[in-house]
Amino acid sequence: AKGGAVPVLHVDAAAGEKLQVKVFSASGRLAYEGAVSGAPAAGGAYELELRGSFPSGVYYYQAEVQSGGGKLKRAGKFAVVR
Repeated sequence: AKGGAVPVLHVDAAAGEKLQVKVFSASGRLAYEGAVSGAPAAGGAYELELRGSFPSGVYYYQAEVQSGGGKLKRAGKFAVVR
């Protein structure tokens, strides 16, 4: 996100019922937790605005999409530069 805009996490998922996301600082502290209920938007993706305070640094995320009886889990990292 540029110019002070709220960062958005984009998660590709062909189908799903709910997206849950946890974001951790480099020290392992939980920095954000959020969820989106319902099916992904047209085009097969969830988008979740990361509201909160994110000082400059490296962050790690865990994203989990629940679909029927199964779960799809992904993890990754991103950086915030101010």
